[in-house]
Amino acid sequence: MTKNTINKKFSVLIGVTILVLMTIFTTFIISNINKNLIKELESNLQLQVQNYYQTAEIYNDSLEDNSLILMNVF
Repeated sequence: MTKNTINKKFSVLIGVTILVLMTIFTTFIISNINKNLIKELESNLQLQVQNYYQTAEIYNDSLEDNSLILMNVF
């Protein structure tokens, strides 16, 4: 009879240990995934901003050239 209760306690201890380790591992994985996603999003956003800035510069240069040409006409 005592052997049965010891086995139950040991099984419960193993089960609780596994659940705690799974929870810690899941929290760790979720944290790392979130950090990596944020870094990737920031780098993508930075690249998009650079592309928009370059496009705006090209449009600005083109407008300046065209306005100078039109000014010379008048």
